Amino acid sequence: MDQKQRSIAEKYSLDYYRRTLPTRSWKSPWNYIALLLAIVVIAGMYLIGRNTTFQAAPVASVHSSFGTDCGSCHDQSWAPARRLVQLSGGHHSVSDSACQECHRAAPHTSVALDELACAACHQEHRPDKRLVDVSDGACTSCHRDLTSTGVSQVSFVPKIDRFETGAAGHPEFALLRPNADGVGPRHEAHAVARLVKTSDDAAKWQDRGGLKFNHQHHLDPAGVLNPARESIQLSCSDCHTLDPDSGYMRAIEYDEHCSRCHPLNAAAPLAALGELPHSSVEEVRGVVRERLARLMEQSAMPSAPSESSTRLPRLPRPARLAADQERELATQMEAADHAVFGLEAKGMCRHCHYFVERDNQWHVLAQNPAVANQEILASSSANLQMVPARWMRHATFNHKSHRAVECVACHQAIWSSETADILMPSISVCRNCHGEGVQTRSMRVGADCVLCHRYHGETHAIQFEGVPLEQLFSPAGASSHSRVAQ
Repeated sequence: MDQKQRSIAEKYSLDYYRRTLPTRSWKSPWNYIALLLAIVVIAGMYLIGRNTTFQAAPVASVHSSFGTDCGSCHDQSWAPARRLVQLSGGHHSVSDSACQECHRAAPHTSVALDELACAACHQEHRPDKRLVDVSDGACTSCHRDLTSTGVSQVSFVPKIDRFETGAAGHPEFALLRPNADGVGPRHEAHAVARLVKTSDDAAKWQDRGGLKFNHQHHLDPAGVLNPARESIQLSCSDCHTLDPDSGYMRAIEYDEHCSRCHPLNAAAPLAALGELPHSSVEEVRGVVRERLARLMEQSAMPSAPSESSTRLPRLPRPARLAADQERELATQMEAADHAVFGLEAKGMCRHCHYFVERDNQWHVLAQNPAVANQEILASSSANLQMVPARWMRHATFNHKSHRAVECVACHQAIWSSETADILMPSISVCRNCHGEGVQTRSMRVGADCVLCHRYHGETHAIQFEGVPLEQLFSPAGASSHSRVAQ
């Protein structure tokens, strides 16, 4: 056994590292040659393929016009190295100023917060995704703990981490909550509704708009009576029609949606005035006065004389007669005011609007006096909305993409008899189709934050004329500063 071990050891030289080998002498030159070849290959790839060789993926289609001119966007050098050294994701190769040469957007909020960099949310070189498709993590990185931002007065629920129910889940929509938790003073819910205590000492958000309407009556399956006393059946689409451009419902117009069933005709003895315009109080009073004066003028004119009668010349009207007619006109105007605007006008303007008398003049209230506070009622109605164009102003919605869903599946209007009812759908209705694990017949319906919310606030929009077309498509290699809009 010992002999065998010795024979194996004799096959190997223990001082091999002291001997010179041909391959060892070439080791160092080969390393330099390999490095030189790598540099030559990389340089050749750059010269032949420009920067596209080193892109992680092609740029988005909207940027394809200058996709090979990397310098028009990438104006920050060594950003990846700084991220690696500082272990911070706050360094980006594209600065905000480079993005804002073509894209100008409003800030996220009016509160003084550190705005995120454009490149932190809008990830380029992902041709299969749109640049506006921002991951939920970009939103929840702040919204999972808003108190850490140092905001003294947060107007939203401070901890939201996902759309589903549970801890840190998306709360009920503000307009349908039984209290004001998380609905701070800057929340847009206050612009369209007010939290009012009900008879059972509970609280409920109510529509404070100044238009009276009973959905239950108008959607009665038995139908409603038109002016000809005929029964007609109404549906939601008779009044609510889609605006294909915005995705929202078009505004309700009296002439288009209401006048066929609610013509503005006064009852006797003012029926001769005809149909009145749907306009301001001042304009309606002016039309009434003009028509009353015309009727009085016509009634004061003598009937046409017969051929056998002697024609007498028309004499000037005595001043006393004119004064009498002015007093009569003022009397009839007072009666017309009460018939059109006053408490007796149940079938006229007061049928749909709230009125108040100030300084012997009637004024239309843009807000429901039973819901709005006195400060709002005392203010000018010029800046108040009678019917909000949008209810949930912190979110976006597109009815066009929901056209396959019945209106009553989301809006419980058929059971609403109160004007102040808010008929927005609950978040539980949305979760029937949107959320984790929810799948329709053909595809999964997403619940991403950006599906309903936008980072750049619409209420804080800034003026920007855009980039001239000839500058936007300037030749590659031109200075990026030449792209700035003038």
